[in-house]
Amino acid sequence: MDLLQHNRLAWNKLSDGGIAWGIPVSAEDLNAARQGQWQIQLAGNTPVPRSWFGDSGDVQGQRVLCLAAGGGQQAPLLAAAGAHLNGFIRRHAGQGSKAI
Repeated sequence: MDLLQHNRLAWNKLSDGGIAWGIPVSAEDLNAARQGQWQIQLAGNTPVPRSWFGDSGDVQGQRVLCLAAGGGQQAPLLAAAGAHLNGFIRRHAGQGSKAI
C-alpha cells in the first residue's frame, strides 16, 4: 500500500465532502489578521493559545514552519498577521508537491 497515495485520496474525499479543514479562510478573516485580530485552530474547536507564538502572542516578523498547510487556513492567517512562512503542501493527486 502506498501510504502517501492513500492519505492523499482520503483527504481529497474529505475536502470534496466539505470538511471544515478543507475550507479556506475568508477575506474578512484575512483583513482582520492584518489588523492583528486572528486565531488559528489545529484540531477540534479549541483555538491555539497566542502564547505559543511568544510572550506577546504577536507573529509579526517571526519565522513559522507550516507542514501539511494545504487547507488554506492557518498559513494564510499567519502570513496576513505578518509571519514569514515556510511550508510544505502535498497537493491533490497529479499535482505534485508545493513549497510555500
